[in-house]
Amino acid sequence: MTESTTRDVTRFEAVGDGRLIGLLIPADFDQFADYYPKDGRRAYVTDFGLPLQVVSGVGDAGESGSNHVHPSVPASTSWPTRHKVVVCIAGSIDVELSEGDGSPVGTASLTAGAALLCTEGHRVVFRTNGSRMIEVKQGPFPGTTELDRVMID
Repeated sequence: MTESTTRDVTRFEAVGDGRLIGLLIPADFDQFADYYPKDGRRAYVTDFGLPLQVVSGVGDAGESGSNHVHPSVPASTSWPTRHKVVVCIAGSIDVELSEGDGSPVGTASLTAGAALLCTEGHRVVFRTNGSRMIEVKQGPFPGTTELDRVMID
């Protein structure tokens, strides 16, 4: 397992080639000045080449961002998997991360407010009663659960 923490964000990487397997953003993340655009309000915590961009933001009552839409861009073929973001909204969960072949990489522990980007294998384990999470995955849904995921033994 390769795991490194930089500026409060933990990267889980494949042992052989260092490719990204998971990216954990803790609930108390506050390093906005360390990330693009370095405006103290937003932090683009993912590399710009990933198919999902994860941005953390902070603001006070009455503040707002611009009203905008994101235009379509050509699909990326550089990643063989679709990515997912897991957000723990109550309690605590562990997400066991693995390479696509099932080789274990590490476990990300999330408490309420923490988010994790998953790029390959993962399994959610609920640690406390009443724990809740939200998952955001790249689409579109391919039509059936069997086409949507590959089980890892």
